[in-house]
Amino acid sequence: MLGVTFVTTIFQAGGDLWATRNGTRAGAIGIFVTPANLGLFSVLASGFFYAAYLNGFKKKLSLVMLALAGVTIILTYSRTSYITLVVVLFTLYYIFKNADKPLLSLKSFLLGVLPAMVVLYWLVFLSPFSATFLKTDADDMYQARLDHWAMGLDIFKRSPIIGVGINSHLEFVNRSVDMSKQIHNDFLTSNPIHNTHLIILAETGIIGFAMWVIFLVTSILKAKINVANEVNAIFALTQIGLIMTYIIYGFTDWAPVSHSSFPIFLLFTYFFNKYSISRKTNKAELVL
Repeated sequence: MLGVTFVTTIFQAGGDLWATRNGTRAGAIGIFVTPANLGLFSVLASGFFYAAYLNGFKKKLSLVMLALAGVTIILTYSRTSYITLVVVLFTLYYIFKNADKPLLSLKSFLLGVLPAMVVLYWLVFLSPFSATFLKTDADDMYQARLDHWAMGLDIFKRSPIIGVGINSHLEFVNRSVDMSKQIHNDFLTSNPIHNTHLIILAETGIIGFAMWVIFLVTSILKAKINVANEVNAIFALTQIGLIMTYIIYGFTDWAPVSHSSFPIFLLFTYFFNKYSISRKTNKAELVL
């Protein structure tokens, strides 16, 4: 950000290239592989600090840390991180205030979805960050993602039930004679599909994707019940933020399943499920 990009090589080989997006635009990288991964981690952190703030836990410190995470997200210049942060903050606030109300209702649309859409419209078209969405390398990146999604759907069609195997969709493409003839872009064949949900669909098929969707939905509903019953509410709200981040971020990037991010997802989800309300567990035993 200060024009001193060589320091990024201390943390990542080739980090100086990612810090300037190969000369197209700036983006803080930190110790992560790309600015997108730093943005994803910062959004997850924002969800935790905002959950702590809403529940009155060290409110001043939580607010300061939330602001620092927000500044970090701004410095990444990650479009997906900007959008995801807005959605996560609005979602957590609405659920915190209406945890005992139905998740899908006219009220949730008017008080949750509609305000978030207004803010997103301002962010993309009217804010100082609009150039990040509408100019720079936006057109190229949008087209690259569309091509990647088409490739993912093509892989899915070739093995729709069980997929082509975990962590193998790029290998499948490079070994497929038909697909290799159709794809003449090294970016598409050397970078994972920029859509986490499509990666899961292509690699695990309908069976795996159905389990993924069930997991996402049940996790949100389970966490909402915890918030309504005031059982580990910070943990539960953070889990909702985690799931929403993976849902939104997953539509345009593969960072959620990268080696630097996925272990955090697995670790937090494990402890959330361990300390959540269940029919076989006494509520009193779950309060930390």
